[in-house]
Amino acid sequence: MDAEALTVFASIPLPHDADVVLVEALALRKQGDAAKAEAILIAVRERTQNEKLGEMGEVEKLASLALLDAALGRKQEALLESQKAVDKLPISRDASYGPSLVLCQAQVFALIGERNRAIERLSEIAKIPAGPNVGDLLHPCFDELRGDPRFEKIVTDVKAATK
Repeated sequence: MDAEALTVFASIPLPHDADVVLVEALALRKQGDAAKAEAILIAVRERTQNEKLGEMGEVEKLASLALLDAALGRKQEALLESQKAVDKLPISRDASYGPSLVLCQAQVFALIGERNRAIERLSEIAKIPAGPNVGDLLHPCFDELRGDPRFEKIVTDVKAATK
């Protein structure tokens, strides 16, 4: 990912600032600097873990920790954290923010190599008004899904819904 793309992704509103760092770390990995990426992820994870937040902040914190742990290869922790976030604020309780937590869960699945589960979660939220937008689907977490016809259909459907 080039610097211009990183700037675009950094400008996309995301649930927590740790997600911007995640994009940077993924870009560093693609550029061959896995050690620097891991150091950044660990530092941000430690800072995020120690944050004291209200109820909504705690849900965002869980989602951020899930993404950071997924990027660090901590599969079980990431799965647990993303599920806790979705359970604390399901779509049935918050139809506007709940889908962003499911999107985060799909990102976690994609990062840990659970392609089918990632696509399944994206398919669920792509059909609702507060579902993902095209920018969400451009997130580098989904790079491994590109080219999969099921993912490409979701992207096409989301694009069509925004016209």
